[in-house]
Amino acid sequence: MPTDDLAAIAHLDWKTVRCQCEMHGCDKNCKSDAAVQVEFHALDHCNTKDTDTEINHFGNYTFLLCLKCLSDLTIVVAQHLARLNMIGRYTCATCGAPAKEVRPDVLREVKQL
Repeated sequence: MPTDDLAAIAHLDWKTVRCQCEMHGCDKNCKSDAAVQVEFHALDHCNTKDTDTEINHFGNYTFLLCLKCLSDLTIVVAQHLARLNMIGRYTCATCGAPAKEVRPDVLREVKQL
């Protein structure tokens, strides 16, 4: 690697990435360090990727979260699925993907950072 490249790498800002959770409301975003990358299905909205730039081409959201916010998200998804499953809905209304289990149906991927 040329010396210029090494110097450029040495000067990069390697700061810690903060949790991107928005569930706290009232602009009280989480201040914790992110620990995982989470990809979860935009249940019943996965076909709005043209208007919602946060949805990827698979119909999923991807966020960096701390472990507490991952736990909170898991609980919220489980509660939402329980309500849908009570009325006999086991699929995403827009794409037909399974929506019965938290993982892997909605929380598609969780990777440690």
